[in-house]
Amino acid sequence: MSRRESRAVSMITGTWRSSGSRRRAWTSSNPVITGIKPIDIFVGVLEFVSEIAKIVSFSFRLFGNIFAGQVLLFVMPFLVALIVPVAFFGLELFVGFMQAFVSAILTLIFMSMATVGHGPDSDHH
Repeated sequence: MSRRESRAVSMITGTWRSSGSRRRAWTSSNPVITGIKPIDIFVGVLEFVSEIAKIVSFSFRLFGNIFAGQVLLFVMPFLVALIVPVAFFGLELFVGFMQAFVSAILTLIFMSMATVGHGPDSDHH
């Protein structure tokens, strides 16, 4: 291990010793600074806004798709003959099932992201 590598390793572990006859050493019982830093507060607020934005965008997306389908079902009987709107009812039924599937998958993804651990002791929540 070169001198530069040993200095980098010792700075990470919290100890540093100089080579030669003079042996200087500094040790840190806790090399990790504890407490809440200002960046942690900012990241917490940003994560909270992100969670709210997910819920709002998910709701608007679902509302927009359902509203567009209802408008289509309302307008088509006035524009075309009696048989053609039946195809749109079938299409809306298919789209409704797809919306339910996508909503369930997105909810599953959001819930799994919310319950994942982020540290060495992440085996319990």
